Amino acid sequence: MPGQGRADMVTKIVTVDPIRDGVPAENVGRNYGMQCRQEERLALYAPCQVRSGPGLSQRATVSDISAEGCALRSPRLRFRRTEEVEVTFGKTRTLIAEVRWSRLGEAVGLRFKRPLNRGDVHQIAKEVRRASINCVVPRAEVVIDKPAFRPVC
Repeated sequence: MPGQGRADMVTKIVTVDPIRDGVPAENVGRNYGMQCRQEERLALYAPCQVRSGPGLSQRATVSDISAEGCALRSPRLRFRRTEEVEVTFGKTRTLIAEVRWSRLGEAVGLRFKRPLNRGDVHQIAKEVRRASINCVVPRAEVVIDKPAFRPVC
């Protein structure tokens, strides 16, 4: 962009958060100077499990998914670039992926070892959305029999 310093452009790219700022997943990159994706991405906000090596699984949130990969968000994600991870969507679908980028303690971008076909992407999105809805447990009603405070006067 003419007349705009490189630092300003970097700040603009870094400060845009598709979930917080409401930018649709398919528009991220086109409007903010990042590279364009070749595959259609579906915006999601659903839970998944991610694991590296023999370690324990960590909870994360899938923010978008495409045939080539996905983006995950979680304050606990600490993966290095090129690290191989296992991602479990819902209860049954597990895929092997490579970490392509990482924002320490915030988000990671993954590329699947074996790209999915378009039907699989939509099926995973459907399963993950269904699983996130089914995991919502209604709150139990809280009943207070007698006041917990006694009168002061």
